[in-house]
Amino acid sequence: MHDLADVALRLGKLPPQPVRVSKTALQMASPVWKAMFEKHWAESVADEIVFPDDPVPAMLTVLRIAHFRFNELPAKSALRYDEVIDLTAMCDKYDLVRLVRPFLDLKMWTSSFISPTPTGHYYLHWLYIAWTFGYSDSFDKLARHLALNCTVRPDGSFKDEGLGAHYIIVNREERMPPGILESILRIREDTLSAMLDGCYETLDRVVKTPFCQGNKSPNAQFTSPFANGLSPKHVEECQSTVIGSLVANLAKVDLFPVRKAGADLDISVKELQEKLSSIKVLAYKDKQGGQNHRICEQNAINLATMAADVVSKMPSPVLDHHRTHMETQAQK
Repeated sequence: MHDLADVALRLGKLPPQPVRVSKTALQMASPVWKAMFEKHWAESVADEIVFPDDPVPAMLTVLRIAHFRFNELPAKSALRYDEVIDLTAMCDKYDLVRLVRPFLDLKMWTSSFISPTPTGHYYLHWLYIAWTFGYSDSFDKLARHLALNCTVRPDGSFKDEGLGAHYIIVNREERMPPGILESILRIREDTLSAMLDGCYETLDRVVKTPFCQGNKSPNAQFTSPFANGLSPKHVEECQSTVIGSLVANLAKVDLFPVRKAGADLDISVKELQEKLSSIKVLAYKDKQGGQNHRICEQNAINLATMAADVVSKMPSPVLDHHRTHMETQAQK
């Protein structure tokens, strides 16, 4: 790597790849490597240092940058997503962000992968890339997108429209920002629960509280339906029609008779919102008087508005320690 190379590295295994490097270049590139060559560590006097667990292509890229061998770097947009992840892991492990990040932009190694253009099995790992290099905007967008769109099964596997048709298992200890998956799942479950609570509160209200308004205008305030000349029989039939239609629709989407909580659902927040918004409750029509009771259903039940309001108030899954870390990384 350098005419003044003074230490040999053995990268990877089966078989390891030897490369001679400059200690000074390594010390300038990484505070971790700088500490490694201090006198109280064995590496400071070793003629050869072994790096068996680090991906060889990513390590070679880092070493070439550190030794100013820019002509040997991968071409523009030449890195695959898994290679970007490996390079990110090296930057995280050895604190190389300051050294490598300018080349991410110069060589456009990440430009085609930046969220929100999700594709492929490694989509979730953009969280790790963004967290490591301080891409706070795309980190927040992807975390929110996952909280809204991901479905989860009991075995911990994720499914999202960006991941294709299959569930994938995510190792939560490997190459993921600490706590982000748990936060995404918590926001998802809390939002599902809030929508379900609103749904069942609506059901309880129309069962317990009179709502028939007959043929009043939509902006009129509630008065007794009998003031409109409606018979008790018509009021009862109106309320029974609306309640029965609501119950039937909830049963159709498996939300009744057993009342669900967010933890009971494996569907996404977006899918539950769409299901609730699609519910069409029948309005009663008096066969004799021809009175239209559409206002009764409209005033009593508006699940679409409720669901949209809940979703609009979804908090970001990004936690304070994520923001602090990315601010620090962005300043390197």
